[in-house]
Amino acid sequence: MWNYLPPSAGSIVHPHVQILLESEPTPQLATLMAKSSDYYRSSGQNYWATLIEQERKQGERFIAGDDLISVLASFAPCGFNELCFIFHGISSLAQLDEICIETFSDRLTMVLIAYEGMGIGSFNLCTSSGPIDEDFSNFYWMSARLISRPYPKGIYTNDSGPMERMQGVWVIDTLPEELARKMKLALQSQSR
Repeated sequence: MWNYLPPSAGSIVHPHVQILLESEPTPQLATLMAKSSDYYRSSGQNYWATLIEQERKQGERFIAGDDLISVLASFAPCGFNELCFIFHGISSLAQLDEICIETFSDRLTMVLIAYEGMGIGSFNLCTSSGPIDEDFSNFYWMSARLISRPYPKGIYTNDSGPMERMQGVWVIDTLPEELARKMKLALQSQSR
């Protein structure tokens, strides 16, 4: 994940990415992988390859692509100005080679320059990598989604970040049990 500036839920203004390695996929990734597997079992085809082929034919949302990476405007976005980068034949970050990383970096740079030209100054980028120790590329291809966030102004932070918007995981700052304990104490002190 890359949270760029406070409107994206980035707390420190500096370039950085965060890598989350978990034993279980996030809800969004689990759904993507399950639906991709279902599509493969029912049709014998890779959903991502079919999606790229159909989008290229229709031309409405297909932006750019070659044998390594395709860029699409998302059909059902979860954020403003959402773009999807699809890595052909690659199911996880572990499978990326230097050429693919360089191609992605070049495409991302061009897109971010275009975002700037559109007046977009803050964004979230999130990759959806399959397990790093297995190859699921027969049915699942890794993707990265980019969404714009409100233009930065003054002192500002956001209570909705990439985990909520792009992974279906709600990050909270207080456990429900802790909130209940604090609330009970506060209410007790009011009734005295």
